[in-house]
Amino acid sequence: MTRSTQAESLGAVLGPMLAERGFSRADRLCYTRKERDGVGILAFAARVDRNGTLRFTFGVGVRFPAVEALLHPAESDPFRFTVGSPIHLLRTPRTYSEWQFRAGAEDATTVQDVASIVDSIAVPYLERIGDLAAVQADLESADPRHWYTLTPGERATTLLCIRVCLQGKDGAVRGLADIVGELSAKDRRLFTEVLQRVTPTSAGG
Repeated sequence: MTRSTQAESLGAVLGPMLAERGFSRADRLCYTRKERDGVGILAFAARVDRNGTLRFTFGVGVRFPAVEALLHPAESDPFRFTVGSPIHLLRTPRTYSEWQFRAGAEDATTVQDVASIVDSIAVPYLERIGDLAAVQADLESADPRHWYTLTPGERATTLLCIRVCLQGKDGAVRGLADIVGELSAKDRRLFTEVLQRVTPTSAGG
């Protein structure tokens, strides 16, 4: 059985469980649902190991269309997270692991295990980060553990675009000087490019 065929089989068994939780299949192994201010996404990644077994994991994130329109205006991937995390980083311990899937007898066990993680971790996480104001507060924190998986440069530009959406262009840069001052020269140039694009009348940060 090819990877593509196995992935289709995996989607066939995960789909009904995820539909019960409000997710719709948007792509082969990508499921979405509406969150407060954006689109919640469960993006599954699968591979076939040397024994022919399908192994998979997934990422959890939210895409804020209004933010993405400012942050990545040329981006064509509708399933790109604005913020999110691989599921293993939300679990304890934060150790990378994968589920195994063999179409047939193990379906029920696999689905039950994934459902438990979706219910206990993924859905509460989406409900929290689906609130754009909550994401802004996280990114304004000085603690990098609150920046999701964003680099310092990504954190600064994402925060800028969120502020434009929530506070408007005039208030977007206010208070960002310290954050921008800590960036590398390369990240500072990127921030300036985004700043000039989204607040064209601004004098800078």
